Amino acid sequence: MGCESVERAALDRYHMRVGSDDGGNGQDSATYSQDVLEFLWSLNPDAAIEIGRLPPVLWEESSRIARDGQREQATRLLERAEGTVSGDVAAAARFHVDSAASLLANRDIGELNHMTGPVARLSWAAHSWPQVEDPRFEVYVERLRAFPSYAAGLIREIEDAEASVRGSQPVLRAFLEQVDTLFAEQKAGSAPLLSLPNLPAAVLDDVYQALSSLRAVAVSALGDAATASPLAGSSVGGDRYRDAIFRGTSLFITPQRLETIGLELLGATERDFACLADSAAARDTLISGADILRRFTQTHEILVANSPRLCERWPKTPCEVVAMPGANASTGPPAFYGPSSYRNGRSGSLYVNMTVPSSTRSWEVLPLAMHEGVPGHHLQIALLDENDAVPDILRLLPVNAFTEGWAVYAETLTAEIGLAVTDSDTLGLLAHQRWRAARLVADVGLHVRGWSVEQAVTFIAAQTLQDSGQVRKEVVRYLAWPGQALGYAIGAQVISNWVRERVGAGNTLAAAHTKLLDRGSLPLRALTGADHFE
Repeated sequence: MGCESVERAALDRYHMRVGSDDGGNGQDSATYSQDVLEFLWSLNPDAAIEIGRLPPVLWEESSRIARDGQREQATRLLERAEGTVSGDVAAAARFHVDSAASLLANRDIGELNHMTGPVARLSWAAHSWPQVEDPRFEVYVERLRAFPSYAAGLIREIEDAEASVRGSQPVLRAFLEQVDTLFAEQKAGSAPLLSLPNLPAAVLDDVYQALSSLRAVAVSALGDAATASPLAGSSVGGDRYRDAIFRGTSLFITPQRLETIGLELLGATERDFACLADSAAARDTLISGADILRRFTQTHEILVANSPRLCERWPKTPCEVVAMPGANASTGPPAFYGPSSYRNGRSGSLYVNMTVPSSTRSWEVLPLAMHEGVPGHHLQIALLDENDAVPDILRLLPVNAFTEGWAVYAETLTAEIGLAVTDSDTLGLLAHQRWRAARLVADVGLHVRGWSVEQAVTFIAAQTLQDSGQVRKEVVRYLAWPGQALGYAIGAQVISNWVRERVGAGNTLAAAHTKLLDRGSLPLRALTGADHFE
């Protein structure tokens, strides 16, 4: 099924009525849901690891024959959905399977990226492997034995891919930096894989040799790669980007509409932001090393003490502030969240980038802590992880626009939790809201308008006052992961409108939040009742 056919078919299915129930047909619904989960976990093993379960595989089969079979399986699952599941479950199943089908159509040099590529996956699995199900890591060691075969298959796929999408030089360089950081950690004896029990030296050597082969592919591809986005100007770029928009937002939105939304959001806060940008708050210093970890820890503790009033329940599993692993920190953001797993006994992790020099400003700590910890990702994801009453498809499969949309919305709740904020905090909160709006413009600029990296960096830095070095990392992330950054602002607006309607109808804010989070991780269509963003 081609990209346009996938989008058309998805739109036809989404025109079916989607309610707020989790209805289905008993055992048939449960069987169908399990089949969807196993199919999606076979394509994205990290999604199983993230929620504390052993994935069916760790390194998926990458041959064209295997992908053809997987596309047929996706088609059958979509056909089975009719009359088997309904409401939120149907909406989520269709979204996830449609998204997987569009990804199966394309596998090329873009797989070598620092966001979702082989090094990121190795690092994540090493830190988060489900120890309850595999206490001695014996299964993981066996899965690691398959990594060289996976890498060899990926190299064949890259060599056989159409030349119309050539890869991106900045993304390939970030991948190379990530590989080199992992190699340096290995040499120093601090690489995450080295700490695993029962790991034979030969297995580790084979993994690093396979990474060396992937590194060589990235190096050889640099000369022909695009200087920014390979989608801009490509004969297949428009189709791929439309699919990326759908995966990122779970809605059908044109690039032009995304640009308009972003510019409107920026215009709405321009005056307030200009005043703060001229104030002393804008001259706050950079922080790094032990100081940044201390600041994040203090802020997180204050948020944990004040945020429970936002919801009728609070997660049983805590969230800890920890240093970001080196391979992630070398190319990564100032902070990100590692999900908790109640069944696996794993706390949530607010990972903080402690690399020196750091480009994190002191006024960014509060919005980052609210987004990545509480009341952002940890509140939503941990509550869902612990809620067995939610159907598995809605509980175990995250929707980007819902997860990131909730976290951006959570940044707006300082008044609701009675938090005293300084001018510096206000600047940071507003700058981060504007950052999500600027992303809409920059993502389209890169992948449709053919913006250079410098154009995107200049635009975002001017709209947010963020350090240009950190913005550059963000722009490379958008190049590596088209469409993902679109879900933040779009999801936040949909969630904010939904909550406001419930509060206006007489619900308390805590009750509205609880009602929303108890529905699971939803495609935005389930909240708006519409296929397109209004």
